Parts: sequence; structure tokens; C-alpha cells
Amino acid sequence: MVKGLGSTCPKCVPSGNGGNDLEMLQEVGLGVAVANADPRIIAVADTTTTSNEEQGVSKFMASLLTIDQRHAVNSR
Repeated sequence: MVKGLGSTCPKCVPSGNGGNDLEMLQEVGLGVAVANADPRIIAVADTTTTSNEEQGVSKFMASLLTIDQRHAVNSR
């Protein structure tokens, strides 16, 4: 979608688990694979989280938000 708009997405954080997610994870700032993803996805992702059955994406995003909030408080 971002590519179609003629843009890049260095601050995007997509997640994926299948072959159709391969290009997306390779072209972003931080690619996240769920633990039960296709091995090709895990190989190109920047990090992994728990499986989709364990709400891995939600847990990862919550951890990012927590880190961001801590940084905002410490920067004041």
C-alpha cells in the first residue's frame, strides 16, 4: 500500500506469517514475524514474537508502546 502511494515506510512495523508477507517485511523499518510463521518469514524478519494463537502481534505492539512511553517520560 505504501509503495503504491510512492512512499517508503521506515517507521512502519508490519507483522507477517506467510509467503505473501515476504516483500512487505523486507521493505520496512522493523519487520515482525510470529513464532509459527513460515520459516522464510522468520528468516527475513527483524524480530519474532509469540505465535498468532498467543496474540503475538498484540503483545509485541504493547511492548513497543510501553517502551515509547518510557522514553517520552525520560526525555522530559
